[in-house]
Amino acid sequence: MKKAKQITCSVAISSLLVGTSSQLFGKTLGAFNDSETTASKIQACEVFPSYINEVFSELNDELLRYKKDLKRLPEISALESVYEPATEWKDYTIPQLKEEVTKINTSIKSLQETENRLGETLSKSESLADDLEQRANTIYKLLEKIEKFPSRASVSCLEDEYPLTAGALAELFKQNKLSHPQIEHLLVYYHTIQLGKSGKPEVNQAVLESFLASIDAEINPLKDEIDSDLEATLKKIKGLNSDLEAVEKLVKKKEKVKEEKEKEEKEKQKEESANKNETDASPDEEAKDDKSSDPAKDEVKKEEKQDSDSQGDSNDSSDSNKQEDQQADEAEKEKADPPKDEQKEENKEKKQEKTDDSGQEKKKENNSSKKADTVETKARKAVTDEKPDKKEKEASKASSDKNDEDDEQETKEDKAKP
Repeated sequence: MKKAKQITCSVAISSLLVGTSSQLFGKTLGAFNDSETTASKIQACEVFPSYINEVFSELNDELLRYKKDLKRLPEISALESVYEPATEWKDYTIPQLKEEVTKINTSIKSLQETENRLGETLSKSESLADDLEQRANTIYKLLEKIEKFPSRASVSCLEDEYPLTAGALAELFKQNKLSHPQIEHLLVYYHTIQLGKSGKPEVNQAVLESFLASIDAEINPLKDEIDSDLEATLKKIKGLNSDLEAVEKLVKKKEKVKEEKEKEEKEKQKEESANKNETDASPDEEAKDDKSSDPAKDEVKKEEKQDSDSQGDSNDSSDSNKQEDQQADEAEKEKADPPKDEQKEENKEKKQEKTDDSGQEKKKENNSSKKADTVETKARKAVTDEKPDKKEKEASKASSDKNDEDDEQETKEDKAKP
C-alpha cells in the first residue's frame, strides 16, 4: 500500500514538470513541449542569448578603442624655411665668410631638428598602424565567433533581443571606416532572428582584408608625406653641408694667405732692422777689429812710424850739420883768403841758395809724410768711432804735438840761418 502511493506521486510530479516546462524555461525549452517529441528531441542549448549579448558588448568596446586609436594619428606641420646661402663667396672678407658659416650651421641644426621630429612622427605612425592592425584582428575574431553561434545552436536557442544590433554597432563600424556587407548582414540577422526572415550570416577573410586596407588608407598617406618631407630635409642638409665645406675651405685659404703675407712683412721688417743694426754696428766692429788686431802687427807699425819720425829728425839734423859745416868751411876760406871779389860773393850766395833749396825740399817731404800720417790717423778715427778710446786720443795728440814741435824746430833753424 505504501509502495503504490510512492509510484502515484512520481507520475504526478513528472506530469506537472512536462506541463509547466514552457513557463519554467521560457522560449528556449518551451519549444519542446510537444508531447509527441518530448522523449526524443529534448536537448540542452550550447549557447544562450545572454552570452551572445556579452560578445556583442565586447565587440562594441573594441570598436571604441579602435576609434580612439585613430585619433592618435599625428599631424604634420609644413616645413620651416631656412637660410639660403649665397652661391659666390669670392669677394667676401674673412669676417663675412665666418658669419656665413654661422648662419649655415644654424640652418643645418634647424633642419636636423626637423629631421628628428619627422623621424619620431614616422615611428609613431608605424607604431599606430601596428596597434590598429591588432585591434582589427580582435574585431574580426569576435565577428567570426558571433557568426558561428547559429551553427552550434538551433534558432529556438538564439531567439531573443540583441540591443546593440539595432544600430549602435553599425554606426561604430561606419565611423571607423570598417563597414563591410558581411558585417551588415550579421547584424541584421541577429536583430531580426525572432522573425526568422534572414539567412545565416557569413564572415570570412575578406572582412579582415578590408580592415587592413582601411588602416593602410589612414596610415600610408601620412607615411608618404613624412617620407617626402624627410627626403627634402636631408637634401637641404646635404646641400648646406656642401656649402659649409666650401666656405670653410675658402676661409682657411684666405687665412693662410693672410698669415703668409704677415709672415713676409715680419721677415722684411726683421731684415730691415738687422740691416740697420749692422750699419749702426759697423764702426764699432771696425774699431773692435782694430782693437782686436794682431799685437805683433801693431807693434811693427808703431816701430815703422817711430823709425820714419826718427829718420825725418836725423835728416833735419844732418842737413843742419851740413849747412853748419859749409858755413864753417867758407868762414875758414875767407880767413885764409880775405880779399874776395864779387864773383866769390855770388858763388857763395848761389851755394847758399842751393843748400837752402835742398833743405826746404827735405822739410817739405818730411812735412808731407807727417801730414799724411796725421790725415790717415784722423780718417781712421772718423770711420771707427765718433768717440775713440783713450789710447787712440793720446796717440793722436802725441802725433799732433810732435808735428807742432817739428814745425817749431824748423822755424827756429830757418831763423838761425843767415
